[in-house]
Amino acid sequence: MENRTALITGGAGYLGNHLAKSLKKNGWEVYGIGHKRMIENPYYTEMWYGDIRDQAFLSSIFREIDVDCVFHLAGRIEAGISFQEPTEFYSVNTGGTCNLINQMWHHNVKNIVFSSTAAVYKAQNRPIKEDDEKFDNSPYGYSKLSAEHAIRASGLNYTKIGR
Repeated sequence: MENRTALITGGAGYLGNHLAKSLKKNGWEVYGIGHKRMIENPYYTEMWYGDIRDQAFLSSIFREIDVDCVFHLAGRIEAGISFQEPTEFYSVNTGGTCNLINQMWHHNVKNIVFSSTAAVYKAQNRPIKEDDEKFDNSPYGYSKLSAEHAIRASGLNYTKIGR
């Protein structure tokens, strides 16, 4: 089997670092995008720092590497703060995802794994099921649900994790 190439958005975060390690140990060539925090991780072939809302930044990365799958972990995650800064959460979580989708299509990358959240569901007193009712709990949760809708509508091959 030939090497597969992964691009991890949110690559400087906790999940991104552990995903990079796992992918690398399973034979993947791993690249990352981080936003604020500079890291050293031996599992990344290269790490870029920028904003997923910046189409030129994303396009430059997709021109440089041939990506098999994007693991999209980037986003604002602070549900409480999302009530104070709702448009920032939509801009990053939904708008940034749409920019990523557009660049993936432009550069013929068809596979995405999306890190969603349980915050898209109505609260239950039992374990959540995938087909449970969705609910507008917070701007954070709804911005992630909107990103899910965009990915589904895009026609990309996708999988959701993290909820």
